[in-house]
Amino acid sequence: MDGQFTRINGTRTSKWPEVINTIRSKRIGILALQETHLTDESLASLQQFHGRDAVILNSADPDRPSASAGVAFVLNRQLIDTADAKATTIIPGRAYALTLTWYGSEKLTMLNVYAPNQPSNQPAFWQEIVATWTRLRLPRPDFMGGDCNHVEDQLDRAPMRYDSDNATEALRDLRYELRIHDAWRNDNPTERMFTYRYQNPRGEWCQSRLDRIYSAVGHETNLFEWANDRPSITTDHDLITVRYAPRSAPQLGKGRWTWPLRLLSDDHMMSAVVEKGLVLQEAMKHPLTNKQLLWKDYKE
Repeated sequence: MDGQFTRINGTRTSKWPEVINTIRSKRIGILALQETHLTDESLASLQQFHGRDAVILNSADPDRPSASAGVAFVLNRQLIDTADAKATTIIPGRAYALTLTWYGSEKLTMLNVYAPNQPSNQPAFWQEIVATWTRLRLPRPDFMGGDCNHVEDQLDRAPMRYDSDNATEALRDLRYELRIHDAWRNDNPTERMFTYRYQNPRGEWCQSRLDRIYSAVGHETNLFEWANDRPSITTDHDLITVRYAPRSAPQLGKGRWTWPLRLLSDDHMMSAVVEKGLVLQEAMKHPLTNKQLLWKDYKE
């Protein structure tokens, strides 16, 4: 699994080909987006156009869907089974849960969040997530990620400073209730990785790690290849990714090339195959030929 947590400001549907290209090129199974600005009509249009490649699940702001908030999951059909994927709105446009079958019968639950910008609004936001999660009796999430608009550690800001104590306490209460933690920070206690950069009113450049992926306690040994970089999608936040391999997953090799099955119905293609096959068949009748080399050449 890969998760990306960033913004796309989805009122411009021209950005969505970039989104689909990103999940293809980076082989992202599950993509989480914030501030999507999608109306129901826009979502239906996008799903019709890109439905062959991806499933798009979106929770919109109920009051201003095309101008405010919005969180979404984009599921790569080429990599994961989307048949039983189920999304649940926790806070419209702000918190969205996804549950699906990841491998075999193993279920995976994710929470995608886009926290308010104002620190004074954040305690109520985190508390509402916990209350709604408990009321709906959802399974504890394997992952929570998104734009938290808040940092828990002063190391995650440059220049360094602490954020609101009330917001920090509410977020930590949520982590305790949902049994999730900042796995990257635990593995990198002194490192700095920033996902958002801006100029303050004095013209000074500031950086912060607003975008984070939290994981369930116990997943630490199954997470690898943490990364952040500038995505091809036009956004002011970095792309955050991590790969996840559950203990029950098999060891997979590089695989092998195959023909698309539709070629079996291509008369021109099959005629050429048969024609070359007849030539091969005749060549193999000669006792001095190397039949393995002839077979290799035929396949190439």
